[in-house]
Amino acid sequence: MLLGKEVTVESERYKISGIMEFQQGNYTWREFKLIGEDQTIKWLNIDKDNPDESYSLFQSAAVFF
Repeated sequence: MLLGKEVTVESERYKISGIMEFQQGNYTWREFKLIGEDQTIKWLNIDKDNPDESYSLFQSAAVFF
């Protein structure tokens, strides 16, 4: 299980506190809610479109869960 795991993104440590999965047609992607050491909330989006993979990191004031 990924919840509670610590990860490093752009040289900063975060804890995974939530995972959301989205689907639009045949396209599926996941967003991970990350909590920083300073309690900053960020979202990590991972898009896998074979053979390419892209990662996006967003900061948001919205809290979904």
